Amino acid sequence: MTLLEEFVVTATLLVWGGVQALLTDWTFVELALVAAFALFAKRLFVFPAFDRLEAWCARLARNRALCISGAFAAPVAIRVALLPWNPIPLPWVPDEFSHLLVADTLSHGRFANPTHPLWQHFESVHVFFHPVYASAYFPALGIVLAAGKLLGHYWIGVLLSSGFMCAALLWMLYGFLPARWALLGGIVAVLKWGVASYWVNSYWGGAVTAAAGALVLGAYARLRKRPSAWNGVALGTGLVAVAYSRPLEGFVFAVPVLAALAWRYARGCHWRQALRAATPAAAVGIAGLLGLAAYCKAITGSPLVVPYAVNQHLYGWPLTLPWQHSQPVVYRHNDLRLYYEWEECVQHHKSDPQEAIAFTSLNLAPLWRFYFGPALSIPLLGIRKWLRDRRIRMPLVCAAVSVALALVIAAYPHYIASATGCFLAIAVEGVRHLRVSKQRSGTALSRAVIVACAVMLPVRAFVDSRSFPSRNAGIHTWSAQGSGQGAWRANILRALESTPGRHVVFVQYDRLAYLTTEWVYNEADIDAADVVWAQDMGAAKNREVLSYYPDRRAWIVKPDDAPGKLTTYDPALARAEAPSAAHEPACSVRVGKPYLDSKNFGAPALNLSSSRIF
Repeated sequence: MTLLEEFVVTATLLVWGGVQALLTDWTFVELALVAAFALFAKRLFVFPAFDRLEAWCARLARNRALCISGAFAAPVAIRVALLPWNPIPLPWVPDEFSHLLVADTLSHGRFANPTHPLWQHFESVHVFFHPVYASAYFPALGIVLAAGKLLGHYWIGVLLSSGFMCAALLWMLYGFLPARWALLGGIVAVLKWGVASYWVNSYWGGAVTAAAGALVLGAYARLRKRPSAWNGVALGTGLVAVAYSRPLEGFVFAVPVLAALAWRYARGCHWRQALRAATPAAAVGIAGLLGLAAYCKAITGSPLVVPYAVNQHLYGWPLTLPWQHSQPVVYRHNDLRLYYEWEECVQHHKSDPQEAIAFTSLNLAPLWRFYFGPALSIPLLGIRKWLRDRRIRMPLVCAAVSVALALVIAAYPHYIASATGCFLAIAVEGVRHLRVSKQRSGTALSRAVIVACAVMLPVRAFVDSRSFPSRNAGIHTWSAQGSGQGAWRANILRALESTPGRHVVFVQYDRLAYLTTEWVYNEADIDAADVVWAQDMGAAKNREVLSYYPDRRAWIVKPDDAPGKLTTYDPALARAEAPSAAHEPACSVRVGKPYLDSKNFGAPALNLSSSRIF
């Protein structure tokens, strides 16, 4: 491909990606709202009532403990109030079921589960059975979900983590910005991420990592001024939490912070003062790393081998970095083979020089939409001022390195959630520069930004819950919820649990139209579950499962047949044979289509009273 052709393709994809970004998650509504507010800002936002409200907020911001407590309580209370319209979310993405397996395993008091004798029938995405039965993921989110299960439902852990994230972000901002502007940032965090984002409406993660990153940045802001033991503990806790969730992205995020602190203490701090902060930080960090090493050893057999590595060896993914490649893998199930094909496609787009530019450029769209959107893009227009602002220099550096990494690996916002506080600090500082600018419209525009965020919250919270076009509820958006195939599977699970006896369900895939239609996920103790999900491996192999579970009623379900057709098991309905050959897929689809399509499904989410959502 010539340079001109590559330029044309990249430009076309950028335009297409921009259009998709505007059509997703009601971004076009937010853009229209922001445009209207900006046009009529001087008429809409200069009333004395705004002055009185801002004066009251400025007084309130001085009570930091009260504001931080409110930042924790507000998203929790608002989201609970929205339950009649947006019920408890259902898992539907493979990653969610894998995190739930971590939580279920921990709730049984162990890090891993013994390999099931019929493990080949239970293979699934992001789960492996050798050397033990475990999730491929790190344990941070699983710990939070397990705590939620102890309180009554896995989602309670997600909800509380959202509140803690908003509180941690506000605490962080108090270290960088004046109190009134820090409070403004806390309000923005609640409006943008605390109530209607997929971080609180799924089991996919994000809030835990964002809170961890906020602890790291907030501790840095205070330690650079005055070393203290408590801030050292906060730094160590944040670093451990980042390592337990997204270690690669967390490492890239934390390096500038640790380097700046080391430089600061080496040049202008007495060694005793430095030890006052470094000792507790190191103690917490070492204890956390020992815990992570114990977790890895229980799963992989080595404290230095992470579950990711085992999953990659067995199934060929994850392929995170552009230069990673896997050996041919023997697949027993079509769904695993197709998932590997998707991973290889994405890897091809990242490593192919002709497509890498387009791939990295298109990765910007979901990140911009999630972290800024039209409303918070207005403060970014004063880039010349806040780029020179020493107050947010560290957030700028950490944001830059995190985005650079995201452009290379993938565009899921929760991958770089540790930098959430950076993006928030940049946006709020941009709003502050708008306010103090000499332009007459600065005050009105700064108010318009916040009002736009506030108006968009009910739009996303209420409208998307009523199954409007699926384009407005993609997995990258604020308002993604477990719906569609998640609801179909949950309907079947609830129906079977209300039926006397115990059950085994053979899952038969015909087309596997979407990568998110994986249904074969089980509890940590498979044999103790009321409902066991198994791969349909053909009548002959299925007899192994039927013989192992003679007291269970057998069913067969086809996820490709919406809304999931469940029938009594008949060997004649089973698949003829299972794939067993090594597969080396060739990626023939250009960047854009397989990677950027974020499909949601039209069936409404359910509000399950049971905490068992496997």
